[in-house]
Amino acid sequence: MALRALTVAGQVVAVESPCYFSTLLLIESLGLKVIEVPSCVRNGIDPEALKTILDTWSVSAIVVTPNFTNPTGSRMPLKRRKRLLEVSGDTPIIEDDVFHEFSYEEKIPSLKALDDSDRVIYVNSFSKSLDSRLRLGWILSGRYQPEIEKALICDNMGSPGLIQSALTEFLSTGKYRQHIGKMSRYYQTATRKFCHRLTLVLDQHSSLRGRYHLSQPLGSFLVWLTLPRGFDSLALYRACKEEKIGLLPGTLFGTKNQFKHCVRFSCSRFNDDEQALLAMKTLGQLIDQQTRTINT
Repeated sequence: MALRALTVAGQVVAVESPCYFSTLLLIESLGLKVIEVPSCVRNGIDPEALKTILDTWSVSAIVVTPNFTNPTGSRMPLKRRKRLLEVSGDTPIIEDDVFHEFSYEEKIPSLKALDDSDRVIYVNSFSKSLDSRLRLGWILSGRYQPEIEKALICDNMGSPGLIQSALTEFLSTGKYRQHIGKMSRYYQTATRKFCHRLTLVLDQHSSLRGRYHLSQPLGSFLVWLTLPRGFDSLALYRACKEEKIGLLPGTLFGTKNQFKHCVRFSCSRFNDDEQALLAMKTLGQLIDQQTRTINT
């Protein structure tokens, strides 16, 4: 809805890089062009790189996830958020904040909260915090509210009232806040255990020791592994699929195959049990085998 309100086919949208593949597919489906803005796996999109792009190109909208972006799990510090608003002038910003609730540390104000010109469109969802099958979210669209309401009505003549009523009743009980606290603690434990276990496994192989980077997210449940240049994450994905190991190749998160040597993991269902440890050991062996081939 936000992209349709802000753009027409042929215009340019700036996104952080790496970028969630569904966002890239959505932009393509609307006939839009994309410019990827370099991003840090820890601090998110680079405001100075964005400034250079905005000075060079006519950009109609910026799509960004300040809190725990998919795939790297990065979180923008407050200073960088303020700088992003400063350098972007009057360009509309779409803020995707679906992982906001799952911060392990004190929350940082959203771009929407820091925006004094009403140009940030804030998008959030219950799909991550409650159940992906809900397909129910909300949008704070500021100055673009009329266009988005019109698009929504044209799309489906309104919203799913029955589901909204059921969710309203659940929220009124106060149990949602308890649920969020419980899930945040679970994701934090699962993600830290995963990173610890994977680090131990990878460090057992001389071909990998000191030659990779594993992100340490401060929220959500996404982990980004950067391996030596020349590594083929798509080949790893196919090999892991045969072993019933789930991961996503970095090739999905860019338009120029620039993240071919990277891998995204989801720790939302990680169990630190014998089956998981055996699978992780197999994963380490598969990565080691391909890395040794690169070295030779």
